[in-house]
Amino acid sequence: RHLGELHDAGLLTDDEFSDKKAELLAEL
Repeated sequence: RHLGELHDAGLLTDDEFSDKKAELLAEL
């Protein structure tokens, strides 16, 4: 699933979302 969907669904906290987003961006 898309990271944003998990965040919107409340499955990720804002902190977790930020961490995951940073990881994904670092891989680019």
